[in-house]
Amino acid sequence: MTDDRLERALSDAIADLAGTGSPYYLDDILERTSRTRQRPWWTFPGRYTIMAPTFKFAVTAGLAFVLGLGLSPLIMSSGEGGLAGPAGVSAPEQTDDAAFPTGIFVSTVSDDVWFEFNEDDTGRMVQADELIEVAMTYATHGNLWTEMMMDGPIGDQWVPATYRWDFDGERLTFEKAAEDLVADRKAVMDDSTWTLVPDGRVVVVAARDIPAGETVYANASTKRVFPATELGPGAFTDPREVSGHIATVDIPAGQPLTLDLMEPPAE
Repeated sequence: MTDDRLERALSDAIADLAGTGSPYYLDDILERTSRTRQRPWWTFPGRYTIMAPTFKFAVTAGLAFVLGLGLSPLIMSSGEGGLAGPAGVSAPEQTDDAAFPTGIFVSTVSDDVWFEFNEDDTGRMVQADELIEVAMTYATHGNLWTEMMMDGPIGDQWVPATYRWDFDGERLTFEKAAEDLVADRKAVMDDSTWTLVPDGRVVVVAARDIPAGETVYANASTKRVFPATELGPGAFTDPREVSGHIATVDIPAGQPLTLDLMEPPAE
């Protein structure tokens, strides 16, 4: 069999075995990647490499063998619905079409950890005291929430994960719908509960008690989420803006830093 015939046969076999099933977030992935700027063609040195026919046939045959090994457990576990995942792992099922909530949700375990979910399916996970912020994009389908992409400290170890969510109007809960291979994300999200902060604002607060007369620097502050209605005038949103101000009253830890509690640095 020539290499062209082998390639066609391999493609036809994979298409027949895979069926028509596809993950619910496939359309979302295709739509997002269509907007992603492509890497310039001239940055791929391998583009200019000419593969000898014999070597090409060997590579194609090897690929067929590897795909056969890799697809067999998927095909065996998929049943009639197409590829479902590794053998013994069932695909998560969505139960309804409720709209996923947006806003700022603070962890019920620690108030220095929160999620920000936006209407355009982007968001952030913040661990304020650790100075960690992870930007993400996500997709939802019924009660399933899938992290699609992220930009943060996990780096090359990141892979997508799907969680079931539930929202009662005040509290948002997550539990994993399938195994999450990213341990840090799993520790934060699995069996977790988050409280919606109405009209939430991220502001700078005192990280410790600050006595009156003390010059306040950025390392004496951190961030927390407060409802806008609970904030005084001139609340700071950037710790660097606080540096050099002088406390005019005793400021307890956790108190939002505002202009009425401090005076500007001396010029």
